[in-house]
Amino acid sequence: MVEGEKSVIELINSELILTNVFATPEWIKSNASTLNIPITEASKVDLERMSFFKTASPVIATAKQPENRSLDLTQKWILALDGINDPGNLGTIIRIADWYGISQIYCSPTTVDQFNPKTISSTMGSFTRVSVQYLDLVELLKSTNKTAYFTLMEGESIYKTAAPSGGIIVIGSEANGISNELMSIPHNSITIPRVGNAESLNAAVATGIICDRLTQ
Repeated sequence: MVEGEKSVIELINSELILTNVFATPEWIKSNASTLNIPITEASKVDLERMSFFKTASPVIATAKQPENRSLDLTQKWILALDGINDPGNLGTIIRIADWYGISQIYCSPTTVDQFNPKTISSTMGSFTRVSVQYLDLVELLKSTNKTAYFTLMEGESIYKTAAPSGGIIVIGSEANGISNELMSIPHNSITIPRVGNAESLNAAVATGIICDRLTQ
């Protein structure tokens, strides 16, 4: 289920299989001629009943969940998420990956569902371009010779890390960091140097800073 005008437009223009679009008469009048798809008229009350949010969008769509792609470790940069449990953070991370040209995200089974409505909404349409898969991250890292960069409180400053040619950026959960099972895998420890007194950074914010530094 996809809510929000921008996200629905991204969905319509993607390769995902659209199943339904529900919209207010006003939205249909403004958009139907450019979209050339069947749209079911719905009242604001109908949309409020469907919506997962306090304020319903004037358009809501549904689509078939994409099938998992085969494991692809040929991409220059890959994100691995270990236990990210906030749907808004996951959605923002997907959006960040899309911005930096990272098309593959691998998640531990303890990471929040990529199809959570808040996750989908937070991606602002990037869910249509970034592949997200759930698997055993220990086995993933063991199966590749790509360098793993673990984001930790203690590690080498990302501003001193030699410009790498690619790798897997591993982001841990907001509360517990990277799991002990993953810590046993060979890796490079990196950190964002702290200047002030904040205890930690939001996982999505940290992902954006690290991706900006390592992928540029």
